[in-house]
Amino acid sequence: GAPQIVRLYGTASVLRRGIVPDDLRKSFDQKYAEHKGFRSVIVVDVERVSQSCGYSIPMYEFKEDRQRLYDHFEGMTVEQVSKYHVLKNSFSIDALPSIAHRAHSADAPRVCREWADGYWFARPG
Repeated sequence: GAPQIVRLYGTASVLRRGIVPDDLRKSFDQKYAEHKGFRSVIVVDVERVSQSCGYSIPMYEFKEDRQRLYDHFEGMTVEQVSKYHVLKNSFSIDALPSIAHRAHSADAPRVCREWADGYWFARPG
């Protein structure tokens, strides 16, 4: 069909791994939902939908899933994965508290922002 870009506008909320309801978790391929690298589900209450032509968007086709997620977390324990998520997911690219930050999860450790390699990371604070 004709190319289209679809934009969804609304309010989003984050459901971290431990609080995703079972019925919602079951709607995902279990290979992802049960993987120790699984972080969260973003739920969007859509208020508006718009579209545009998309004529400048190149054609892509799905070839296969990337193996990187599985390879990266394969040798990690659940505790190591949790620490990794805090390190990498406590701040957005705009340095705002993100999904692994204490502002969104009371059980997360206290952390400080640190700029490194073009990203904001967390360090013990």
